[in-house]
Order: sequence, then C-alpha cells, then structure tokens
Amino acid sequence: MLCANPQHLSWTEDSPSPSHSIRLQRNCSASPRTLLAVLGGLSAVSLTIGLAFWMMNAPWVLFFSGVEVLAVAVAFLVHARSVADSDTLVLTAFEVQIIQERQGKVQSFSFNRSLLRVGMTAGFDPCIALHSGGQTVTFGLGLRPAVRRAVCRQLQKDLAHASARECVHKLQAVLAQAGVRAVVLA
Repeated sequence: MLCANPQHLSWTEDSPSPSHSIRLQRNCSASPRTLLAVLGGLSAVSLTIGLAFWMMNAPWVLFFSGVEVLAVAVAFLVHARSVADSDTLVLTAFEVQIIQERQGKVQSFSFNRSLLRVGMTAGFDPCIALHSGGQTVTFGLGLRPAVRRAVCRQLQKDLAHASARECVHKLQAVLAQAGVRAVVLA
C-alpha cells in the first residue's frame, strides 16, 4: 500500500454546539497527482514493451500489456476510493453519532448515550462495535487492531460517565500514545 501512516485523527474542541468529535481517516503519503504520475509511468513502460514486441510480429504481447494497464488502473482507482474512507464519532451530553464515509457514500447513525454498549466484533480482524436498540455499527476500520482495543476500552470506561469533552480528550490521549497522529481543527 502506498500509505505511510494509515491513521489520521482530528477533532473539534470549540464549536458553537455542545458537541465534540473525533474523525478517523486514512492518511496517504502520496498525493493524487503522484499516483497518477506513477500510473502513467507504469502504463508507458508496459505499452512501450508491448509495441516493441508487436513490431517483431508478436501482437499478443501488446494485447496483454493493454490488459495489464487496465488492471493496474482499476487497482489504483479502488485504492483511491478507499483512502477517502473515514469514521467520525460525534459526542454530545445525551447522544453519540457515528458518521461513516465508505466508497463515497455517507451514512449516519445516532444512539442514546446512556443505552449504548461498546464492544469488539468477533473474528480475525475485530472492530469496535457500538450496540443500542438492536442496531450495531462498527467503528475504526482504519486503526490497527491493538489501537482498536485500546479505543474500545477507553470508550467503555468513559462513555457513560465522562462529559463529551473529557471523553474526546481521553480518546485523543489513547490514540496519541499509540502513535496515531493527532491534528487539532479550529
């Protein structure tokens, strides 16, 4: 993967409404322009080799070079769409809202803070799961499994009793301790 640090955290502390939020988003070290240049370079090399073989009466090499370029372009497109995925946890005094962006689609889930249970999903790559009223939402897909467990423990400990601001600050401390880069947004 071309991402050097797959976690990015930001939160809003001072907003007109009494809500505090943490946004988890992948941080890709390569800009879209760089990825496009890499794709163009790979395509040019592959097609040049294919053309050289076509001129030596081996046209199938050019055909497979074209298929290769198409496959690499599709892979770059899938990667570009997944880099924009994010999870946002918005806390207020009485509500927890999860806003998820996956493949360009945004979904929002709201939970009563006092009825919310936090746990981990079962399986090979467990995620943070928020349960309330028969609804379950996973959170923190961009985090490493060890960081997910730490965030889950912190949410379990503080969500029911701490203020939204305290909860956000404690989560930020857990993420910073785990090496997740934190950025404060005004």
